[in-house]
Amino acid sequence: MKSNALVCAAVCVLHAICAPALAADEPERYTLVDQQGAFSVITRNTLFSRSVIPFDKTYSELSVVQQRLLRSAYVAMDDKDEPPFPAEGLRPLYLTIYRISELFDFPFGKLLLYVTVDSHGVGQSIEVVSTPNAQFSNAVANLLVLTRFKPAVCGGQPCTMQYPLCIVYR
Repeated sequence: MKSNALVCAAVCVLHAICAPALAADEPERYTLVDQQGAFSVITRNTLFSRSVIPFDKTYSELSVVQQRLLRSAYVAMDDKDEPPFPAEGLRPLYLTIYRISELFDFPFGKLLLYVTVDSHGVGQSIEVVSTPNAQFSNAVANLLVLTRFKPAVCGGQPCTMQYPLCIVYR
């Protein structure tokens, strides 16, 4: 098993689009660590790192600054609007993605997917933009469709919006 194979995981839109805006005022970075040794009996492995959003918080638990970071990644999103976000936070989603990654021997490259989340928080469709392995992206796409989301909010009402997922395997 490769240790520390996943060195960068972040909400892709924040990582790719907002990187220039964030460079001047660098936000805190978060790491997802294998706390119970479920993936390694000897050491605690860093499973994902460099996320600007904490893995252990739901959207409502994020700070105002963290929520603003997420909103800023979307074009023309009002301060009162909200993007979709995994209902249980990022941790359960990314732990499962790590398990899937192990099955594919941690494919090298960038995985970029968009899941369209409806007004009920259900993933409806997936757009694969970049993948290191088609079978791997299909497995992650299936996971995203099964993941429950906090729906986006547009003008005070739940609405349909895409949620980006980006992982870079180095």
